Parts: sequence; C-alpha cells; structure tokens
Amino acid sequence: MKLRVAQRSGVVLATLLLAVSAVRAESPVFRRFGLVEGLPSERVFALSQDPGGQMWMATADGLVRFDGLDWQVYQHQPDDPTSLPANMLQTVHADATGRIWIGTESSGLAWLDAHGASFQRWPDAPELEQADIWAIASTRSGAVWAGGFETGVYRLGPDPGALHRFRAGDGSGLDADTVLALYAEGESLWLGTDQGLLRWQGERFERIDAVDRIVGRAMVLDIQVRGEMLWVATQNGVFHGTASGLELLAGDPRPAFAVLPPEPWPGAAGEVWVGRRPGVTWVRDTRIEDLHSPPRTRFGAGSKVTVDLLQDREGGIWFASLGDGVRRLPQDWRRFRSWLVAEGNLSAASPSAVAFDSDDAFWVGSADGHVDHVELATGRVDRRYDADANWPDRAIGGLAGDGEGGLWIGHRRGLTHLDAEGTARHVAAADGGLASGPSGMLLPDGRGGVWRVAAGQGLERVDRHARVIGVWRAEQGLDPPEIEQIRTASGGGLWLVGGFGLARLSDSGELSVETLAAPTQRIWGVAEGADDALWLATAQGVVEARREAIGWVFGSPRMPGPQPSGLHRSARNDLWAASPRGLWRLPAAGGRATRYGLDDGLPGLEFAAWPMAESADGRLLAVLPDAVVLIEPDQFTARDTVVRAEVLPVRYVRDDEERTHPYGEPLRLRYNDRALALGARAVSFSSPQDWRFEFLVEDWDTDWTAADARGQRVVGVLPPGSYVVEARAFDPHGRVHAMPSMKLSVQPPWWATGAARWSFGLLALLALGLGFRAVRKRAEARASAAMFDSQRRWALAASEQKTRFVAHLAHEIRTPMTGLIGMTELLQSSELAPKQAERVAAIRRSGDLLLRLVNETLDIARIEAGRLELVPRPTDLARLARDAVALQQGLAAAQGCELDGFVDPRAAITVEVDADRLQQILLNLLSNAIRHAERKPVQLRLEPGTPPASVCLRVIDRGPGIGEAEQARLFAPFSQVGASAGGQRGGSGLGLMLCKQLAEALGATLSLHSAPGRGTEVRLEACWKPAKRADSRSADPSAAPARHPPVRAPLAGQRWLLVEDDVEAADALTEMIAHLGATSAHASHALQALSLLAQESFTGMLVDIDLPGIDGFELTRMAAGVHPDLPCVALSANAASDLGQRCSDAGMRGWARKPIDLAGLSALFKGALDEAAGLAGRSGR
Repeated sequence: MKLRVAQRSGVVLATLLLAVSAVRAESPVFRRFGLVEGLPSERVFALSQDPGGQMWMATADGLVRFDGLDWQVYQHQPDDPTSLPANMLQTVHADATGRIWIGTESSGLAWLDAHGASFQRWPDAPELEQADIWAIASTRSGAVWAGGFETGVYRLGPDPGALHRFRAGDGSGLDADTVLALYAEGESLWLGTDQGLLRWQGERFERIDAVDRIVGRAMVLDIQVRGEMLWVATQNGVFHGTASGLELLAGDPRPAFAVLPPEPWPGAAGEVWVGRRPGVTWVRDTRIEDLHSPPRTRFGAGSKVTVDLLQDREGGIWFASLGDGVRRLPQDWRRFRSWLVAEGNLSAASPSAVAFDSDDAFWVGSADGHVDHVELATGRVDRRYDADANWPDRAIGGLAGDGEGGLWIGHRRGLTHLDAEGTARHVAAADGGLASGPSGMLLPDGRGGVWRVAAGQGLERVDRHARVIGVWRAEQGLDPPEIEQIRTASGGGLWLVGGFGLARLSDSGELSVETLAAPTQRIWGVAEGADDALWLATAQGVVEARREAIGWVFGSPRMPGPQPSGLHRSARNDLWAASPRGLWRLPAAGGRATRYGLDDGLPGLEFAAWPMAESADGRLLAVLPDAVVLIEPDQFTARDTVVRAEVLPVRYVRDDEERTHPYGEPLRLRYNDRALALGARAVSFSSPQDWRFEFLVEDWDTDWTAADARGQRVVGVLPPGSYVVEARAFDPHGRVHAMPSMKLSVQPPWWATGAARWSFGLLALLALGLGFRAVRKRAEARASAAMFDSQRRWALAASEQKTRFVAHLAHEIRTPMTGLIGMTELLQSSELAPKQAERVAAIRRSGDLLLRLVNETLDIARIEAGRLELVPRPTDLARLARDAVALQQGLAAAQGCELDGFVDPRAAITVEVDADRLQQILLNLLSNAIRHAERKPVQLRLEPGTPPASVCLRVIDRGPGIGEAEQARLFAPFSQVGASAGGQRGGSGLGLMLCKQLAEALGATLSLHSAPGRGTEVRLEACWKPAKRADSRSADPSAAPARHPPVRAPLAGQRWLLVEDDVEAADALTEMIAHLGATSAHASHALQALSLLAQESFTGMLVDIDLPGIDGFELTRMAAGVHPDLPCVALSANAASDLGQRCSDAGMRGWARKPIDLAGLSALFKGALDEAAGLAGRSGR
C-alpha cells in the first residue's frame, strides 16, 4: 500500500523534489474518470481488480465498483448494519474467492460477500472494528493480512475464525507497528512499515536491509514483485533488484508513492510507472519523463499526487490520485501517438491541416495561420510560417510537401510555397487563375508541384514554379464540382470522388467520369484494392467495386456507419477511415469493422472532415480539434482477448416482483411469470460498448436474436414447454466467443397439466352422469311442480269455494236467525209461565251459540284463505280490558261465578292494534274461562310483559285445570277439553283455535298454563307500537254479542220504513220496531220502498243490503236524492270486512249485521237519529 497524504499517523514527507520534464515526442493519452462519470469522490486511495475483471476503488466517500459500463457505489447507511462501515476508505483488496476487503479510517476492517449483498465483520475481534487499516493482502491458502496506523499486523484465517495479531516487540520479528504496504507472494508476505522492509516466510518476520544499506531506514510505501525482481517505493525513490541487493531506479531519489513494474505485454518491456506528486513518472530504460497536466484535464496525467497504480488484465494502466479522480492508459496506447495542444506539444492553438515532410517529420497548419514542423524522433517543434496578420481569414486549409524540403500551403487567398530555406512565394487567386475561396485537400504531384482542391469549385494543378497549369471544373465534367478525396492512381493519373461520383484523370489531363452500375449521389472516399478493385465510401457504407462491362459493380456494404473523411489502405491491405464518430479499421481478411475511440487511447472522436495524410511507409496523420494523431497501421494486430464475457442472471417478474436466477442453473418458470429478460456483458475497459451479444431460445427462436446496446434481450412470456437458452459474444474484432447454455422450462397452468386433463376427463364423465341425473330430476321436478301447481290451484279453488260457501252459509243462516232471535226476545219480553220462560231461554241460548259458531267459522275461513284484514288504530288497552270484563258480566252472572279485572298502571298504554280482533280474543277467552270455571272466580289482568316493551293480558280461572295430555290437543279444531257427553258447558270447539290464529295475526303470542286442580291461565303477550291517543270509534257491532237489558218504547212516535225481502225476518223486525214504540211500513224491494217514500213521510229507513234488483246501497243513494235529510241505516247478513266503509260511502248513518236484538236495533236507530240531528244543527248555524 501507499502512504496517504496527511494521514492520521502524522507521517509527512520531508522533501519533495521537482523534476524537469524532458522534451517528449508525443503524449500518452489518459482517460479520466471523475464525479461526472460516476465517482462519489475524486480522492481515490486504492484500486483492486476482482477475479471477474471488475475494478474496485476505495474513495473518501465510499466503495466503487466499475465494470467498464456501469458504476455502483456502496456507502454507509446509519440504519443498515450490513452497509459499508464508514465512507472514508483507505484501501481495497479483492481476494481469489471474490470477496472484497476494505480498510477504513477508524472503522476497521470489513468485507463484502461474493454476492455483493452485505458487508461483514470478523467475529470476536472488537479491536478490528476501530482500527485504521491502510494495507490488505491475501495468500494462496486464503489467509488475509491487514495492517495500518499503529495496528501491527493481523492475520485472518485461513482456518474459519482464526485470528492472530503480531506487534512490535512480541518476538515475531516485527519491529514497527505502523504498516504502510503489504504484498502476498504465494504463502510468503512482503511488509513495508515506516521503518523499512520485512518478509514473512511462515515462522517469523525477517528484516530486508537492502534499502537500509543505501539510504538508511526508509518508509516503504509500496511493494511489487515480478518474477525474481522486487520493486520497492519509498520516500527516497524506487528501488529494484533482489532481496540481497537493490539499486535506485534511474538514479531518481524523489519520493515515490506507488510503483508499477513492467508487465509481460507486447511493447511494455522495460517501462516502469511511478506515482509522484504531481502526476506520474514514466521510466524507459534510463530515460525519465514526468507526466502531469492541469487539474481535471481530460487526457493528461493530472496534477495531484498519484497514490496507487494497477495494470488490469487487458493491459491498461490505472492511476489513482488524491483529488483528480482515476485515470486509465489503454494497453495499446502506443499505436496512437498524440500531440496535444493542452500538453504544450504544439505551438499551434487549433490544428487544421497536416502533411508528412519525410518519414521522420511532419507539418502542422493551424486555423490562426501558423505552421509547425515536428520531428518524430526528438519531439522538437519549430515554427516555420506565420500568415500575414492583415489577411481577413488566416486559416490554413491544406498542406503538401514538395519532395525537396519545401511546403505548399493552401488558404483562402490561394497558395503559398515555402522552400527549404523558409522563403515564401504566394500564388494569389486573382492573379494566378486559381479559384477564390478556401483551399481543400492538397496532394503532391511528384514533380515539385501540387494538386489543389478548391472547395466547391473543382480541381487545380500548380507546377513547381507556382504556375497554374490545369483546371477542372463543372465545364470539364465535374458536375457538381465538389471533391471529397483525390488519390494518385497506381497506373498513373488520379482518382477523384465527390458529388459527381467517381472520376479518373489521366496523366495527360483527360478527365473521365466513371459509370457506376449502382446509382449513388455522392462518394466520400476512395482507395485501391487488390486485383484492380476499388474501395468506395458510399451512403450505404464502404463497398468493394469492380469494373464490369456495364460499369463499376458494388459488393455488399462492409463498414456501415457515418460518412468517412476519405479511405486509406495500409500495407496489410486493411482499410482505414476517420469519421466524426472515431477511427475505423476494416480488416482485409474479412470480418467486422473495428471502431477505435477514447478507451483505445485516442484523444478525441471528431476527426476533421478531410482525408488523413499518408506517408510513404503507410503511416497516417489525422487532425482533431485540439490534437494531431499519428497512426501506425502495421502495429494493429488482434491478439487473444483476456476479457471475460459473461451472461448475467436471468430476470423475470413473478407476483409483481422482479426476481433473478443465476444463469446456467436450470430455471423453472410458472405459466404466469412474465418479463423474462436475458443479459450479458463483457467486463472490459477497452470499448466494452463494441461487444455484441446474441441469444437463441431453442424451440422458440428461428434464429439468433441480437441483444440491445447494453446486452439486454427481453423475451417476455414463453408458452409452456422445455427450452435451451444459448448465448454467444462477439468482441470488437468480430471474433465469436462461446458462452454456456441454460435449461429453461415453463410450467403449464394447472388446468393444462396431464393430471388436470385426466381430472377434467373424469369430471366431464361425472358431469355427464350428473347432468343426465339432473335432467331426469329436473323433469321429475317439473312434473312434481306441475302437479303441485295443479294441486295448489285446486286447493286454492277449493279454499275459495269453501270460503264462498262459508260466507254464503253464514249469510243464509244470519237472515233466518234474525227472525229466530227477534221472536225469541219478543217472547221473553212477554208474560210467560215459568216453564215457558225456561223453554224460550233455551231457544235463545241455542240461537246465540249458533250465531257464535257461524262467526267463528267465518273468521277461520278468512284466516285460512289469507283474507283476514286487520285495521290497526290507536287503542287504549286499559279501556279495552275493562269493556271486555263489562261485556261478559252477564254471562258470568248466569254461570254463577265472579268476574273482575285488574289493570297495572305500567301497562295502561295506548298502542297501534286492531281493537275489534283483540276484543274478540278477550271475549272468547273470558267466555271459555267462565264456562269451565265451575262457579270459581275468573279474572282478566293487564300487566307489563317479560320484555320491557311488551304487555301481557292474562285470563285466570280457578277451575279444575287441564292435564298435559289434554293441553296438547287444546288448540285443535272442534276440540273441547273436559266437556260432558251432554255438552252442558256449550261451545263449538273453535274458540281457542280462532284465538291463537288471531293472536298470531296481531303479532302476539298465546300460551296456556294449567295443571289439574290448580286452575288455568291463558297469556296473550305482544310488543305493539305505541300510539299517541286512543280511537273513540265503536267496534264492529258483530264482533261482540252484547247482552242488553230489555228496552221499553224508546222510539215512541217514530215511523220507520223497513226494506227487507225475507218475510220471516221482516215480520220479526216489524214486531221488534213496534215493541220499541215505533210504527213501520214494510217494503220487500227497492221500487216498493221508493213508492212508499213518495206517498208518506218516515223518521228513517232500515234497509237490507242484499235486496233483489236494486241493492240497499243504491236504494240509499236514490232515497237521498228525494229526501236528503232522511237517516238510513243498514242491516245485512253479508260477512264482508269492508261493509262498514261501503255503507258510509253510500250515505248511511249506521249499520249492523244480522241477527240483531232489541237493544242493538234501538242503539242503531238512536245513533242514526243523533247523527242526523247533529248534522242539521251544524247546517243551521
């Protein structure tokens, strides 16, 4: 390792000797890498190349990897313990396994694993985590040696976990703890300290005093070994030789920070590079040449201290400096000899034209009118000519030697001849017949004269006496007269190419424009080939042309690219061409054209737009904006490359995540993996972009497919199957390099696998069987559904018929019941003997029972038919319970039992419920309890229910109770529990069943709790919606058969019209009206009633709804038209639920269902008269 400038060790150079650079014939062209190219810092301390060829750099701001194209920077991340321990690195070393070891300032030693994923520390070595490590080396067995500022020397491995530390004075032979350089050779180790040179050979350190004998103890800053030769860089210069005897290199005692001895590359023997402050020293034999340039100069050696040197596997030399980045000198830089304006090799500021004077010298003309003469051997530059300062345009456009030591100079004003003694003679355009304007290419005519290309105006010839002796312009056949290149033909005369195509000028001055078989607009260059062929630069590329009967026939383009500035053929028959994109060589043996650029030692790419100058021995001179380049084509031989071309890991996307797979290992892809990408690279630092790669996916590609400019090929998605991926590389010389193959398989989707196909077949058979079965079941289901639908329709029809029958039966029963109950009640009102009164009461009870049976049967039929209509309205539950108890007091008295009610204030609420149906349930339950209580008390209780928002109505009797077996059938139709054979208790057996169904319709729950000897309790629980106020409207007059006390003559003085078609009912109603104190007239149909209304006046009219012909509704409307104030009331056996609404719509003042008793009839009449009186009073106001 090298000494760092101003390191923490405090080691400071005592002296720094300044060298005087010798005059050099040309400048090596370095390529500089700095911040712009990708370095995080231009302070680079060390360099190392790993087994894969990649370059690693230790900088002041992280670790850098460079493969020729891409840069990767590793830096410390505070939140990532696997990142770089510190950014300030002192050294880097790549061992044989590919691990990258780094030494830091104050953060010790670490290494990057071979996968480049994380940095690791040596286990159980805390002292290594805070040391200043300046030097690292590894032996053949894998042991790693490290040392630094006052650390001694560490040996890590080769056994796993093995760590040993050597310190000065510990008996190991080490005499200093500050280690500046380490170099491993096999299993031995060379070690440089601030006190001299030592060697480890397995037992202990041995001091090498060869340097001490010359300059005393010296700081050893770098150590290199080449074969038997040892090279040591110290603050007293570079020493070389063997361990037993060293000598100072070239007698130069200046401090040396690094040394690079000769490597076994062609042309490199005997050359040594030494890192200095500033720049580097180039030593050839005993010649010393210091190379340095201003800071950040593009191609120079730099001005900062060079602290590390390294030669890569291609032969290129790397220079690391503190403050000026990294520079590389290409391995074949000697093939190009450059004279740089920035390096002071030329006095001209901007070269514009060149010409050979002889094989050992050349001329350089500049845009500012100067001409320099440069000697190749000595590098001497002499200013030979300065254009007249009064010329408006002093740029020199062309140069040509006259063969006698003189020079022809072309410029805008014409020509100037400069003889060997320096005397200038001018040929002005206006006086000598030359074309005005800039001069283009000049070509010696071999007789002391010159051929002059006048830009855009043709060709001119001037003899040695500066006389114009020939002019060829558009009139002579050069149309257009734009010439790109002229060349002496081997058979005499000239070849000319330009906008006119190809032309030949004979020695006698005869011009002939050649016929081209392939049409072309312009030719940029011409060179003679073998067997009278010509090489021409066309718009399609460089082609070989041969003369045939039809003209010059072109071959296939060999060198596509930008239009070159002329063509040149070397002694080896290779073609050379300069262009704006660099220098091109087309080998005569065939193959791919090679491009040379900055990586190959050229100081630039944009060559001048005119042909290069040619020497007699085949060398070429080319002009760049700030340099002149000498090209020696004979030195360009393609040697075996040491560049490693490799295929990169395969990339693909799975589950929206990009994954990688090592190339070469078999890869199994899923059917839905996508974005499959292949890639390859050449780890090269000499034109890596000129490597080409091709891939072939067998059974998918029909031919090799080229990768893109960065070696990437995106395959995308492959269909399921097995494939073999082949790869090959082409180096810049066109040679093919085989690369390993890889097996690749794409799994089919699960539904396309063999097992899936078998499964699908089985499933298909199963589905076929199931389908057949399903079809059969469907047919059966359709038949069953059809049968069910038919049965449903039959059942609905039967239910409808039953409902109609029940309604009709109820209607037919209610009408005669009117006569039966009416006559019975009239008999009860008359004077009867006790036996007769008992018989009449029996008849009345039977009539009531029959009426109740009719009502219950009708309600059950409505429920079963789904036609039970509920009319919820605000209902006061407390009032409803008291009314139910009051209505059943008569029955309780008749049965000889006590009936009372209890209302809990918490349950005395108003709810939305159908009051008529709820009252019907309560009356049925109370009636049933009274009949079965056997003279025991019966009670109706209204209390809060079990859920907080519910209420409970309880009907309790203290009768004999009911057993569990009898309770099971209690709610069945026509079931009477505990009834005697004679039926003394009465009832139809439908009451409880009806109550349960009505309770469910009201959203309530009806339950029974009983035990023999303990009485019975029936509970009705519900959670009805609360209402704001109770409805004062009366209930359905048929819902509760009430018991009224006998009424005596409440209608005295009134006369009513009775309209009834049934004779018995009419007779009964007539006598009942008479019993109430009123008189009546009877009409059996509507027309008779209208006739009676016309003949006499009536208090009111009692109308049967179901009249023959005109019904009661229509009769009422007709009567209102004649007697609008006549109150009409209705009486009907119809069981329709909307009967009341229809009566009101027809204008009736009240209605009742048949049969009706005296009290009901009296109340009906009174209500109608009261309503009529109220209306009359309001109208009177």
